[in-house]
Amino acid sequence: MRISPPRDLLFPGPGSTTTRAVLSFARRLLFDRFAALTEPSGLTTSTWVDYQATREVLVSFLPGRPHLLSDLLEVPTIGAAIRSLLSVRGDEHARDLCARSLNGHILFELAQRGELTGSHTLHALPALSLPAHAKQVRESKVARFSDKGAVFDNAAPERDPRFTNVDGIACDRELAEPLRGLLQRDREEGDGTFARDLTRVASELHRVRPGPLALGALVVSSPRGLEHALRGELAAHKVFALAQVEPLVLAGSASLVLEVARCFGRRASEAEREHALAAVSRISLTRVGEAVVKEARDQYR
Repeated sequence: MRISPPRDLLFPGPGSTTTRAVLSFARRLLFDRFAALTEPSGLTTSTWVDYQATREVLVSFLPGRPHLLSDLLEVPTIGAAIRSLLSVRGDEHARDLCARSLNGHILFELAQRGELTGSHTLHALPALSLPAHAKQVRESKVARFSDKGAVFDNAAPERDPRFTNVDGIACDRELAEPLRGLLQRDREEGDGTFARDLTRVASELHRVRPGPLALGALVVSSPRGLEHALRGELAAHKVFALAQVEPLVLAGSASLVLEVARCFGRRASEAEREHALAAVSRISLTRVGEAVVKEARDQYR
């Protein structure tokens, strides 16, 4: 199946299903690509053994609880590790690190949820972070995971002071209260579309920048500034998800399309919007990429 050029991805109206469709397609594609990656190359022997053991844990959920696998793809650190493992070529050290990170984050998340049966041991894990649980742990040589939690050889998992959770959205702690107020105001005074889509995208893995909700790089000076910044990131996230399913460009950088979405989504100045449009006009777009740019441009006509 293919996605038609979207007309209401950046600025959905009430009842729009475009965002949900794009995210579902992207998640399914990521799942299928990961399912096909049965024997990734470039892994050390111990990492390969741990990778196969981790996959066996995931396969055990397929007969009765396939939705749990889909939920795991919503964990930012898991999705990022899968995409990195799929995309890194040639650098065996980097691929091995991606696989070890993926193994650790999957079992760490399942242990936090109490979903594991029996005990599972992994070796040579990098530092792990689960923003939604506000948990982090340093590098470890040996880690054991079970339905009782996770035990690491160096130290117990500790609370990550940087992050907290607001309505299921992992975010920077200092932004928790303004974000909570923004979501509540949209639900009470608006139609709830912004709050709903933000929650969907924040829990998805289609991130343009690292970090919970990609807020670490944002400078927010007021509640209104936060709203505009979030709307820009929301638009960019959705276009990033779309780019996983359908090519946006025939030649050139797809990041220019994402920047158009971000600028128009956050209601940037006219000069910034024109600059983004001028940059994207110099590359060759697909019909899907053209539709994204057209929707952004039409919003200000």
